[in-house]
Amino acid sequence: MADLLILSRGPMKYVTGFKGYNINGYRFHVQDYDKGLRTPNYGIGVAGETDEEEKTIDYFGELTDILELQFIGWRRLIFFRCMWFDVYDNETGVKMDEYDFISVTPNDF
Repeated sequence: MADLLILSRGPMKYVTGFKGYNINGYRFHVQDYDKGLRTPNYGIGVAGETDEEEKTIDYFGELTDILELQFIGWRRLIFFRCMWFDVYDNETGVKMDEYDFISVTPNDF
């Protein structure tokens, strides 16, 4: 109940942006920071659910911004802003080869 009260009062006036963020043993970088590196790490994958049982759709994108909102009592929320790929497009979408290797071809945003 206390967390709900804190969130209802809204965040503080300032937003903090990050070029990278470590959470739960994973490291994320935004696209602008990673573009010049040999091993970029700005890709995002999220498993989604469908109405059908035991069927999932995976969504893929590129991380563009990492933002932190702070609330009273040192509570904070981290937001990842992403540019998502169209996984349903046969030309530029997601393809899986015979070895179950997933390949994502970017489209023009």
